[in-house]
Amino acid sequence: GGTTGLAFGGGVDNCTVSNVYGHRLGTSSGAVGLYSSGPDLNISNINFQGYETTFNVGGKKTPYELFKHKGSSVLASKDSHVTGTNGFVVGSVRGQATGDSQSGVIGSYNTINPKANSTVWGWATGSTPSSANRKIELHAKEGTIKATGKITGSATFSDYAEYFESLSGEKIPTGTLVTLEGDKIRPAEKGDLMLGVISETAGVILGESSFHWSGRYVKNEFGGCVYEEQKDANGQMVMAPKENPDYRPEEDYASRDERDEWNIVGLIGQVYVRCDETVKAGDFIHAHNGIATKSDSPNQHWQVMKVIQEFDADKGFGVAFVFIR
Repeated sequence: GGTTGLAFGGGVDNCTVSNVYGHRLGTSSGAVGLYSSGPDLNISNINFQGYETTFNVGGKKTPYELFKHKGSSVLASKDSHVTGTNGFVVGSVRGQATGDSQSGVIGSYNTINPKANSTVWGWATGSTPSSANRKIELHAKEGTIKATGKITGSATFSDYAEYFESLSGEKIPTGTLVTLEGDKIRPAEKGDLMLGVISETAGVILGESSFHWSGRYVKNEFGGCVYEEQKDANGQMVMAPKENPDYRPEEDYASRDERDEWNIVGLIGQVYVRCDETVKAGDFIHAHNGIATKSDSPNQHWQVMKVIQEFDADKGFGVAFVFIR
């Protein structure tokens, strides 16, 4: 029967209110469902009915729609809110998760995330939140990562690589120079165009097909996904990649990293290469039985920066550090 359903007075900071239902019989002038004198109140999954004003937080009469959602939360944040289902704002100031569902904002300042199924980090000065202030976005549905700044690997890996399948179906030893035969690779011989070298030092590796069979989704003639309307977890119709009818999710899957026939080939950058006794620092190279040997006509411009290990007759190779461009 009171005019205020739930109230927080002065000096109460960073409280969390969640999973509360309030119903006032009749509506009277000035009745407030939830009142807080300060702005630092974390609100989630709240439903008040029968009050003239649903929320009054920090002197602002906040629209009911900003908190009428299921399974969402605002934690350790200030002047922040969520409008979709199963969304969240954590550790942020003026953060807003406004995507329809599964929209998140973490550790951000003045940042709006308008996308469903994604989590963002962002920062900008001023007092006006904006989606333009996003700096990093992880998109769960698409499996994409976007960032406005540089992405730095802390390890001293030094080349860019892709997965290729071996012609023999077997693992090719690290440091072997390889060439293409059709869409597969084999150790390169003299006169072959060297594709790259089997690498353990790649900082960027493409083509691993880490989580599922590479043919799981139907592709168009240019390798892009074919999309169709499907129902999402909330029963809404969305455009999503069309699944291949041959895909068998119940079958165990091993990524290419776990299969001997797939090899990581360093294509550009600084790589470790097996070499023979002819190779010295400053030399250009070509291949013989997959091993680098000195070339007097450097048509591929693969140059030795230094010899890491001198040629060992017992091993049958030395190791040179080579720059591929």
